[in-house]
Amino acid sequence: MIIHEIAQGDNEWLKLRLGKLTASDFHTLMGKSQTKETILYKKAAERLTGVASDGDRFTSIHTERGHELEPEARMAYELEKGGDVLEVGFVELNEFVGCSPDGLVNADGGVEIKCMDNHGFLKAVTKSYINPIHKTQMQYCMYVCGRSWWDYALYNPNFPNPLHVMKVMRDDEYITDIQTHIKECNEKIESHIKIFEGFTTGTNR
Repeated sequence: MIIHEIAQGDNEWLKLRLGKLTASDFHTLMGKSQTKETILYKKAAERLTGVASDGDRFTSIHTERGHELEPEARMAYELEKGGDVLEVGFVELNEFVGCSPDGLVNADGGVEIKCMDNHGFLKAVTKSYINPIHKTQMQYCMYVCGRSWWDYALYNPNFPNPLHVMKVMRDDEYITDIQTHIKECNEKIESHIKIFEGFTTGTNR
């Protein structure tokens, strides 16, 4: 495992992620949707070209909210927990697998910060609800980073108590499922690359 202490979103960070299976996509990659197929072709293209997809430049109101509020959310989390959060850009498990955690906490934990809109925050707090996409994201990060727990930190400054934290423990059974899908996805990506290379050399014509 290699920890890259770089800024998330900069050119070096984008380059490190090229062709790798990461936490943000992995809930989709554990399913069977058309989006999964698109992601696998995208990863194959990145490994072949070393160039990111134009789609990586897409932003939404949700991602913009997260970028704007994450620093104050992290500060609120640090104050509540009474410790520092180590910010890292990218954690590389191997040439095909990595993640970009919001923070590593102490020797055995981490934190995923979600700056939710009003109704999403209210639902998550009152129902102790963890979005399945975020569950996979956190378990994937625990696998990559070798951690035993992860804090799900929800933040919305419009509420009187803007920070709500739920601790998620490592689920080795779920992580075994993740590892199975990593192997499956890598095999599919390599198959796409092999077929394409066959066309470029003329063996598949």
